[in-house]
Amino acid sequence: MAFGLAWLAVGAVWLVARSDLLATHHAVPGTVALVHAWVLGFLLPVTFGAVYQLLPVVLGVSLASTRRAWIHCGLHAIGATGVVAAMAIWRMELVAAAAVPVVIGVILFADNVWRTLARTHPWRDPVALAFALAAGWLVATVLAGGLLAINRRWFFLTLSPLALLRAHAHLGIAGFFLTLLQGAAFRLVPMFTLGEVRNWRRVWTGLLATQLGLAGLVPALAWEWHGLEAWSAIVLTGGIALSGWELTATLASRRKRPLAPGLRGFAGGAALLGVATATGLGLALAAGRPAADDPRWAVLYGTVALLGGLVPMVLGMLCKIVPFLVWLRVYAPRLGRRPTPPATGLAWPALEHTWLGLHGLGLAVLLAGVTTINAFWLRLGAGLLAAGIGALLVNLGLVFAHLRHARELPVPSALQPAAS
Repeated sequence: MAFGLAWLAVGAVWLVARSDLLATHHAVPGTVALVHAWVLGFLLPVTFGAVYQLLPVVLGVSLASTRRAWIHCGLHAIGATGVVAAMAIWRMELVAAAAVPVVIGVILFADNVWRTLARTHPWRDPVALAFALAAGWLVATVLAGGLLAINRRWFFLTLSPLALLRAHAHLGIAGFFLTLLQGAAFRLVPMFTLGEVRNWRRVWTGLLATQLGLAGLVPALAWEWHGLEAWSAIVLTGGIALSGWELTATLASRRKRPLAPGLRGFAGGAALLGVATATGLGLALAAGRPAADDPRWAVLYGTVALLGGLVPMVLGMLCKIVPFLVWLRVYAPRLGRRPTPPATGLAWPALEHTWLGLHGLGLAVLLAGVTTINAFWLRLGAGLLAAGIGALLVNLGLVFAHLRHARELPVPSALQPAAS
């Protein structure tokens, strides 16, 4: 998580420095490198950390191998840094070489997830099944990414490079992140809001429909089969709509009525992910027509999905997960022996509110800049986003600072009184 948050700072500064990239085609080298800084550098390692911490909690079993998780952490830190740096100078042979540790790490991650799930009955639980499916999509994503890097150097595939890039993007964004969220959200949201899932059938149907749509969409994008692309997008959209319906019902059932800033960020990101899905459906239905070839549509689609959907959803959940994990590590062993703060008391709500407000405002200004191709609006929107992210990073840093108490305050022995 710390590695991912460091890359979040890099990505935010990079976006401010190169906001002009959002006025260009989405497949130019600078844009591809910037997107990978956000996805490979920030989103993936933070998600890995959350999965390693929360999967045992969700399933009630221990992680299959902590050692493999640490090896994966090191491999990803090396590989992701190398991939983004090589993309920044557009050396595809270096990208392919740097992708090797990323691929090995992801395979270790998937194996760890699958081995952990094997201790339960994943086929009976849509949440567990979503974790298993997401791990499979991620393996396919990184293998496809390595193949694309090799192909950009030697051009042995006859398919359109742009079509392959779009297929690769949907493998990762929809295949991994969306599938994971379709499961994890229905454990985390009830946990943090004291709500309950109203209809598990909608969860099952939404997940399975999304998988069916993805299975058709990815090859349709790669081979430019526009008819299959349209039908697959319709099925995919239906699955996401069912998951969104049930998420709304789950939030409505909550006993904690006021939503904390993090959960509001998560809910707002989910809503904008729905907007991105509708935009993607429109692009799929218009595929092959001149209107769909305007690069601004693709940039808008990607910006809403990434900066409007996934980023606030992940950051919103971090606002809840990080204090919870730090409290478990530092203060839970001391509960009943000495005064301890509540988990909700570790964060600074004012900084979370600042992040949420600046992120929403910055995204709106940024989208206005993309639509009008206005350099001033793009710079201003990127600056507001970066300021909001800075506030959130300060907040998370203050939460992480509590870890120093794990060393300063040794846990009393069970045979030793708390005070003498």
